[in-house]
Amino acid sequence: MVGSVMMKIKYIRLRTTFIKNISFETASCRMGRIKKSKKTKSIMTEIFRTNVKHENDAERIIFLLKLKHKKLKVNFDLEDCDSILRVENRNGNIPVISIINILQKNYFLCEVLPD
Repeated sequence: MVGSVMMKIKYIRLRTTFIKNISFETASCRMGRIKKSKKTKSIMTEIFRTNVKHENDAERIIFLLKLKHKKLKVNFDLEDCDSILRVENRNGNIPVISIINILQKNYFLCEVLPD
């Protein structure tokens, strides 16, 4: 008989602890202390038409772009007829004017391709 009483007490203690934890988490979430899920960052992609034809020039432009904007993911598609420059940023901001200026200062044409 004593063993069954101990089991009931443990069950009740576990049950009250569980309920307290749930209510605490709910209250904390409402107060903004606990985030329920991670915020997903939007990935912004911009595509530019350029006149870059050689791989050395593409590597130099990529180096200059990453030097100025460290968080950008930059690559060229030189096999495309428009010599595509693809730029991605996880923060959502792509400095279009700065990218165009960097290419123009290096004597290359650059324009944003329309959607």
